Amino acid sequence: MFHSAFCHLHPERFPLQQGHHLNGIGMNTKLKYPTNWPELATEAKWSASALAARCEVSMSTLERYCKSHLGKSPKKWLTENRQTLAMELLSSGKSVKEVAGCLAYSQAGQFSRDFKKYWGTAPTKPVSSASNGQREVTNFAS
Repeated sequence: MFHSAFCHLHPERFPLQQGHHLNGIGMNTKLKYPTNWPELATEAKWSASALAARCEVSMSTLERYCKSHLGKSPKKWLTENRQTLAMELLSSGKSVKEVAGCLAYSQAGQFSRDFKKYWGTAPTKPVSSASNGQREVTNFAS
């Protein structure tokens, strides 16, 4: 299971945990008030459909909400955040197997494939996320 360091590593990515609320006129009010997006993402095991279920909304409602507030799908947002966290955990010295476990991968091999697909390099030789100008993480700031 993922540890609570996620919240401390990324408070800027999840300003809602700092007491802010979203302005979503016409959106489902259940999505206006979550303050624990990092926990919701990890509890949902980085799955968009599981995240929708945790938020007690339909997948289509979560899709509309994310497109409206982030300009992207919930799956893409979850992938970006999961892979950025993977890079940070690897850079902190964690092994590929440890990072795979922290990020709810059942197999380190699947984590390695997803990491390479996203970053263009194997997780055993990660590039600095700061030097990769192609990747930018979007948060829920409104």
